[in-house]
This record gives sequence, structure tokens and C-alpha cells, in this order.
Amino acid sequence: MGRVTITQTVDANNHVRNDYEVKNIFLAYPSKQKELTFVNGTASERTIVAGTLVGITTADQTIAAPVQSDGTDGSEVPFGVVLDDIVIPAGASEEVDALVGWNGIVYADQIVLEKVGDTLDTVITGAASIVIGQSIKNALLNSNSLLQIEDAAINISGYKDAQV
Repeated sequence: MGRVTITQTVDANNHVRNDYEVKNIFLAYPSKQKELTFVNGTASERTIVAGTLVGITTADQTIAAPVQSDGTDGSEVPFGVVLDDIVIPAGASEEVDALVGWNGIVYADQIVLEKVGDTLDTVITGAASIVIGQSIKNALLNSNSLLQIEDAAINISGYKDAQV
């Protein structure tokens, strides 16, 4: 899904060296994925970035929207994580279908919440929400999602073998 770049070099002695550049949201990539529809909702082109935590609306179980702590349409209940950037063309009613991973292990620091000020510890306040009073993180753990949250990823790319 475009998160690992591998550069392979072979020297004169046929020794192979692989250099990996990893931009990884997941510790364990989801084997369970669901195609959902994302609606723009604005007049401008909109991008929903990889790692965005999304829920599914109760009115239409095929439509996903980013989790927001004050949501009341069902999408405030976390379901999964956007696997790749989603670009939705300009226009409020424009739609794009995209894959959402709903199992696997995701790094906490790579989860994206679109609403300014929301964190995994933000309490859900939407009055009609079934998860009102829970933090976004607890709502994720208590929802039907099979995602697990792991502490922040540690970049060890600068270490030499002897240091690891």
C-alpha cells in the first residue's frame, strides 16, 4: 500500500543489500478490510489522509466519516482506519469508495483525528451518541472494530546492528 520503499543494491561479490524506508501506520497490517463510501461534504477538493480513524453512519451503513468527538450520526463510534490517502473531488455530494482496515495493530501516534483538538483521550460528547462519555480510545476498544492500539512507533533506522 505504498508505505515501504525498498532499495536493493548488489555489489561485485553478489552480496545483496536491501534498504527499507518505512512510513508505517500499522505494526500488523489489517487482513480485514471493508470498502466504504466517503462523501466530500464541502465545495473544495478534500483529502482524508491515511491513518484517519473513521466510523460508519447509522443512516447508511455503506458511508464512513472521520470520527469526531461531538458526532451524533454513528460515525463517532470508531470502526477502522483509512489505509491510503483518499482524494474526493470538489463538490459537496461527490463520493469516493475506499478501503478501511478494521483489524490489525495500529501505532497510536499514527492515528489521525480530523477534528481540531480531538485526541485519543478526548471524551465523546455527542448527545445522541451510544458512546457518550467514553474517550475515543475506549470507544474504539469497546466497538466492533478489531483494531488494537500499540504505543508510538520508534524509529531505529539510525542505529547500527551493534546498538540494537
